[in-house]
Amino acid sequence: PTFYPEYRRAVADGTMARFESYYPPLEKWFNVRAYPSQTGLSVYLQDVTERKRAEERIRLQAQLLDAVGESVIALDMEGRILYWNRAAKEMYGWAEEEVMGRRLREMIVPESLKERAAEIGAQVRQGHAWTGDFVVRRRDGTSFPVEATNTPVFGEEGELIGVIGVLRNITERKQAEKALAESEQRFRRSFEDAAIGMALVGSDGRFLRVNMSMCEILGYSKRDLLGKTFQELTHPEDLENDLEHLRRLLSGEERTYQVEKRYLHKDGHVVWAILSVSVVHDEEGESLYFV
Repeated sequence: PTFYPEYRRAVADGTMARFESYYPPLEKWFNVRAYPSQTGLSVYLQDVTERKRAEERIRLQAQLLDAVGESVIALDMEGRILYWNRAAKEMYGWAEEEVMGRRLREMIVPESLKERAAEIGAQVRQGHAWTGDFVVRRRDGTSFPVEATNTPVFGEEGELIGVIGVLRNITERKQAEKALAESEQRFRRSFEDAAIGMALVGSDGRFLRVNMSMCEILGYSKRDLLGKTFQELTHPEDLENDLEHLRRLLSGEERTYQVEKRYLHKDGHVVWAILSVSVVHDEEGESLYFV
């Protein structure tokens, strides 16, 4: 459908026809030149299948790189920018035409981190990929944290020809980690310093964590208590009621429960206590432990 209409046009117009087209019987691409003359048509065909396939791969990769949410940057061995995707433009504030050929380190690396960036670059130039957290700078001078992966790119002869960097803005993750650390610190302090006995208990009844007040109530050290289960320390006459409440917690029939129950002190005497229990779930709703 392509070749012969082009041949006829060349003859009709008396001008050379030049085109590229796919030839299904051979499953190949050809670069074609057709020269008309008074006696006929001379046709020259060059097999360009491999080039066409390579071009298709490049187009597909470009589309994929533009679609991802991460900043993707390609550098030559001098650290100059060869490729800058759409996410990089949005993340750093420079358009592609503004950055091509410029050195990335001079653009986005804060002065205080130039030495570390140089060390990372040296590692990648030795053929080793690098992944880690880093702080980079936007066009307006503001800084933000990223998770970066720098991967060396090798040529057909095995020589290092460049670097691909994939960077993800992790500002929200860092803020969440900070908030979680602060929350855990507050919980740890309130847990350890509480005037009432507190414990984290696994679904098998084993003590995972206990505070000093709990140890004082039951007469055990932390090390001894963490090797035991609440079943061992519960008065036999109260155990069945305790287990039924835990079953209802795990099934979702109860959110929390509170009972009076008897514990067995290390020296053998009975300790009456008011016990309040709740269960902690993970993000998927699976039970992690009791408090």
